[in-house]
Amino acid sequence: MRNDVRRRILPGVAAMLMTIAALTACSTASTSDDTPTVAPETTTPSPTATETASPSEPAATDDALPNPLPAQPGDCTLDRSALGVVTFVVTADDDSTPIEITYSVFRPGADPEVRTATAVGPAVSILQTDCGNQAASAPWTFTATSATGGSLACAVFYGGKLVKSTSDYAEGDVARGATVDCTSHPGM
Repeated sequence: MRNDVRRRILPGVAAMLMTIAALTACSTASTSDDTPTVAPETTTPSPTATETASPSEPAATDDALPNPLPAQPGDCTLDRSALGVVTFVVTADDDSTPIEITYSVFRPGADPEVRTATAVGPAVSILQTDCGNQAASAPWTFTATSATGGSLACAVFYGGKLVKSTSDYAEGDVARGATVDCTSHPGM
């Protein structure tokens, strides 16, 4: 039994030693006379009294998303800290073929409204908060159609959970195009 433990440990120890040796070799460089030299360290200068602090990065906005479809007046206000943010995403194989997207829009105190928009890929996103009063099992409409000869895909997320995804490939048949349907609801 003692030999079995050694047989299991020795390969691990050997692997660690080889890793340490490799890391040590990476941190030194040889000169022409084979004298090892340590690679120079980079240091960040400390700020002086004349330097000014750079502004912090702006907070993420919907504009940071790939081709976001904007909310319209009367839609639920996006609350990124809400328990269940609704995210619709469409991806295509190019950035020029129009995609017709039909999707549910959430409005305060009302059932979802179905809206249609046209956008181009390669990715289109819709980020919303459901603040409406629809039934818990009512489906959210989310479809996309494109006169592409290539690929189209969609996905619906609720609070980080993938609810539904699908894809279609037109196999070069532009007349047929590609159509995807991710109509769903997280409770279904």
